[in-house]
Order: sequence, then C-alpha cells, then structure tokens
Amino acid sequence: MSFDRVADVIQQGIHRGLHTCVQIFVSVDGRTVLDQGFGMATDDRPVTNETVMLWRSAGKPLTAVGILRLQETGELALEDTVASHLPDAVGTTIGELSVRELLTHSAGLPLLSTRWPQAGWEETIAEVVAFDGPLEPDRAAYQPQATWFLLGEILRLRTGSQSFREALQTMVLDPIDLQHCQCGLTTASVDSLQDQLPDLLQRKPGGLQRLSLSDVPALTAPSPGGNMRGPVSQLGQFYEVLCRRGVLSDGTCILKESSVELMTSRHRVGQFDHGLQYTIDMGLGCLINSERHGPSVPYGYGRYSSDKTFGHGGAQCAMGFCDPVHNLAVAWAANGFCGEPQHQRRNRSINEAIYLDLGLASPTLT
Repeated sequence: MSFDRVADVIQQGIHRGLHTCVQIFVSVDGRTVLDQGFGMATDDRPVTNETVMLWRSAGKPLTAVGILRLQETGELALEDTVASHLPDAVGTTIGELSVRELLTHSAGLPLLSTRWPQAGWEETIAEVVAFDGPLEPDRAAYQPQATWFLLGEILRLRTGSQSFREALQTMVLDPIDLQHCQCGLTTASVDSLQDQLPDLLQRKPGGLQRLSLSDVPALTAPSPGGNMRGPVSQLGQFYEVLCRRGVLSDGTCILKESSVELMTSRHRVGQFDHGLQYTIDMGLGCLINSERHGPSVPYGYGRYSSDKTFGHGGAQCAMGFCDPVHNLAVAWAANGFCGEPQHQRRNRSINEAIYLDLGLASPTLT
C-alpha cells in the first residue's frame, strides 16, 4: 500500500524546518499497513521504526486504562475522592476532587506547576496536594501534568507498587505486551538505547535547536501525563486493543467492553476548555472527536475521521487515535516542536493524508 501523501506531508515539514523526522504507525482491522520512520533522528542517524520517540500527553490514555482496570476489580470507583486513596490529601482542596473529575479535566483547577522533571515523585505529589486555592466547579480546563500525577499515585498505591513505572508495567504494559515503551526511561534503558534516541528539537528564529527533553533528567523522570517514550508502534498496538473493545489479538480480554465504552463516551460535552481554548468533548483520559464544534479543534483527528474517533495528542509532537468506524489505529510522533499553530496544521495534514492514502476519503473533498 502506498502512503505517498503521508510521505509528502512529512517531507514538506522537513523542508520547512518543522522537524527532521517523523515516525508513524497505521493499522486497519488489526493489520499493520504502515510502520516506518521518515527523515533523520540525529545529524548522522536516520529514524527507524525502532527509534524511541517522545509521546508526551499522547500517553495519557495508558494511565486511564490502568485506572479503569482497578475499577473493574473493585479497587476504586470513579466517584471516589482523591482523599479516599491518598491519605495526605485528607482535608485538602485537592482531596475533595473525584477520580472522574481528574480523568475528564473537570476539576475546576487553575494550571498547577509540578516542577517536572527537576522535582522528584514524592515532592511533586506533595506540592500538588498542597494546593489550597479556590475551585471553579463549572470551569473545564485541561491539565497537562498535575492531576495526572495524582492518578499515577493512586495507581501506584492501589497496586502496592514501589513506583508508578512498576504500576503501569503491571496494569497496562505487561497485559498488552508493550515491552518497548516506558514512562520515563530507566537509567539502564538510556544506556542501552543510545542509538535509538532522537534529538528533540524546538523551532527558533535561527532554526531547530536541541531541547533538554533529549537528556536526563527529562529522559528518566516519570510523568503519567507527559513522558511516555517508545516506538509509536507500541502506542498503535495499544489503540488496536481499544479498537477490539479491550481484547488482545489472541482473544484475551484485558479490559471489559463496558469499560472501553465508558472510557470513550462523551462525559464532558460542548464545554469550552480554558486550557485548550476550544470547545472539546472529553472521555475518560481521552479526547473524543470534536469536529462537530468547528474545524479548528486542537489535537483533532482531521475532517475525514468518524464522529466516534477518540485518542489523545502530545503537545507539539505526537498523536494517537482509534477510529472504530474504520477499525483504524494511528500513532505518530515528530521530533520537532514547531509552535502550536504550525503543529496544529501539521497534525491535521498528517491525519487527513492517512485517510486519503487509505482510500477512506475522496481527494475531491480536500
């Protein structure tokens, strides 16, 4: 199958200085039709389908699935408060929030700093829990990191794990056989993967410049909401499971169909998001296709995606989604952070090129 439009969009981005490489995975009906890298990961090394890319917030749904698996076993309920799981949150403003409010970005919180990656895990949790400002219950606002540390800590405690990385491995990565991605790489992984790590670059007036996200501590510090790393085929494999309603290719069920339905339903509908500055419909840890609210929706899936499409983007670099109408799973990541306006155009162009190359849309509609 030819993906000429996809390759052309990526190559145009290279020529324009938006990135030097993009890695992309596409499957239809569980069959991989594209798993490839385009461009150069570093000055002297081409990207491959094994290059370890940064997913940023595109990794959020993995933590959400971990939480939903805990709900299935009765370890928690979505209406539970944070305080019912985190003893240090008892009597605090944060402690009053529900797990559902965290997953749907409906907590009414201002943007909270985590000081990631300099601050350690325990320090970050303590700082987030210590927030004592007022809540605005009717104010929907996307939280890039802070509330996801709370979800990560709940996952850690409820599984009896020593670290969030271990909890995610136990609840999500091992069951789905995602053995080539981690939330913050271990020191040993950094040493062994040197030839598979790309330069992460930011577009500046003088050209693309290397970012500290390429190096320790950003490489190794876990962030449930923003530091998943691995080949994007791993993210694509995750979405294949959701396309199959929680079932692995061998028929093993790792998430009940009712939980997938719950995750990908519209829990927050038609609300303006003060973080993303657009009207966005939210599921549990994922963004539901919001093209119905206008064609400029940030981190959308493009004009050809079905209304049931769900997934999550990663700030200025990545995208993962499932279009259940077409049994389509998509994941891609770029190494260039080119600013929100340029990235939104790149995001839409890549996603729409995928549909066109697959014959799922007519070029006459472009």
